[in-house]
Amino acid sequence: MLKLPPGFVPQVNNRREVGFKSYEFNFVYRPDGRLDVGRSFWVMTPLDQGEQPEAREITYAQHQAAAGRAALSFEAFGAHDMSAARIEEWLQGQGAAKK
Repeated sequence: MLKLPPGFVPQVNNRREVGFKSYEFNFVYRPDGRLDVGRSFWVMTPLDQGEQPEAREITYAQHQAAAGRAALSFEAFGAHDMSAARIEEWLQGQGAAKK
């Protein structure tokens, strides 16, 4: 799982399973309770990898840095109907954090 600074808390906003993978979008809250948009992230976890699956994450800040002017708005990035294929593209080619 993505390492966050002390006091920062992830909260699952949406989750779904596609095939043998789980996709979750997490809001990240600062210690003062405010939403940290840049640290909010998608995480993909394979469901067929035994006890220690390799999870992969991409934060909104990583997406912005990789996509530049073509970056999605935060609302679009974390949309409930974001396609698994699009998330996979980000994880594979746009600066995704690999665990």
